[in-house]
Parts: sequence; structure tokens; C-alpha cells
Amino acid sequence: MRYSHSQSISFVPVYYWRGARPTLADLEPYQTGWLVCLTLTREGDVCLLPLAWDHDAPLEDSTIDDNLPAPTFHTQAQDNTAVHLTLNDLQQSGWQINGRLTLHFTGCHTEPTFHQNTQRYLWHTPKEKDEL
Repeated sequence: MRYSHSQSISFVPVYYWRGARPTLADLEPYQTGWLVCLTLTREGDVCLLPLAWDHDAPLEDSTIDDNLPAPTFHTQAQDNTAVHLTLNDLQQSGWQINGRLTLHFTGCHTEPTFHQNTQRYLWHTPKEKDEL
């Protein structure tokens, strides 16, 4: 007798971080914040160069051009000269700027509808045409 059991599975990427974490990845569930990085690529590798961050930005913060977070009293940033020198070193080692990555952190206790708002980002099975 042969027994087979089928089970529905799916693969969802999960990223683990070991060691020192950037400020934005080390926030408490009641905090909000953002981080702006340059992304650089080299032969299939990716490098992030932090430019500015705020580990205590209110949820209702407005944004400025290109959806960059508006600087606040708590905003911290790298020194302009230091970033240019670092970029020069990286580019001499074969790294090329690929784009800018803006990360926003919303703690799970910072908004009363956190889980409902999270659901809207997930893909849902389309409804039948007559249900639209």
C-alpha cells in the first residue's frame, strides 16, 4: 500500500540580518523612521551606502520632491565630502551607482490599523468578472 499526502506550499523570501544593524533596522515596535541609501552594484553584488536617516520620524511626516522624507530636527546625514570620497573609492573598485533606495519603517504599534494596512500590499486572487 502506498500513501501519498499532498500539501500546498509556497515560498516567500525571508532575509536574516546577523550582527550590527543599521539604525532603521533596530527600531522598536512603537517607533517610525526612514533611511535613504544609494544602491551600488558590481558583478551581481549589491552595496548600500547610507546617506540620511531619521529614527524617530512621525507617521504623518510630509515628503519633499521625489518622495524623499522631509528632514526634521532628528534627521542625521553623512558628511557630503565623506560620501564623495567613499563613492570615488567604491567606483575605482568597480562599483557603479544603480539607484536610490528609500526605506520607511512603520512600527506595528504606531498605527491602530497596522495589520489592515499591511494586507493591502499583498496580492489577492482576482474576482470573477461578474463580481467586479
